[in-house]
Amino acid sequence: MKNIILSDRLTRNNYFSFYDFYREELRGKKIGIIGFGKVGSLVGKYLKVFQAKIIANDINPLVKQRHKNFTFKPLNYLLENSDIITVHIPLDEKNYHFINEDKFKRMKDGVIFINTSRGGVVDEKYLIHFLKKKKVLSAGIDVFENEPLVNSEFITLENVILTNHIAGKTPEGEKRILFEILKKIDKLSKFLG
Repeated sequence: MKNIILSDRLTRNNYFSFYDFYREELRGKKIGIIGFGKVGSLVGKYLKVFQAKIIANDINPLVKQRHKNFTFKPLNYLLENSDIITVHIPLDEKNYHFINEDKFKRMKDGVIFINTSRGGVVDEKYLIHFLKKKKVLSAGIDVFENEPLVNSEFITLENVILTNHIAGKTPEGEKRILFEILKKIDKLSKFLG
């Protein structure tokens, strides 16, 4: 939303005018979060601090019960009304290419799209198509369908930020995962006796 890639380029060239390029703030923006589990709900909590309007979507009724202070809407409502859409669903058989041509067409013109879940959840050819047409104004992509290979068409686009699956890859994150695994093993060993 802050046009960071362009801002970085301008700053590196000692150009400090901030009137020449478009940017917005999160305050008041409608942010659609597809998948409101551990990660999606945490993203929602963080965004509330910026006074963004959260539109949550999850198929699990328990998730909705756990997060009663958020507004849950049907997926089509989220797609049609969100200024930013961020995806946090697992990749499984039913979610392969979940974000497809039809879902991109339903999105508002000028939407910002973020995927940090799994690459196969998004049909990349349609994301690229709609980025080129500016239907999707910009995107932040941390996961790719054929990792470690990145679709070369992404590389040519200036309205996408690409990162190499780093969202959860930190020493702190790895320790947390290790402790969770150890707790589950301990719990299972006590259950099995």
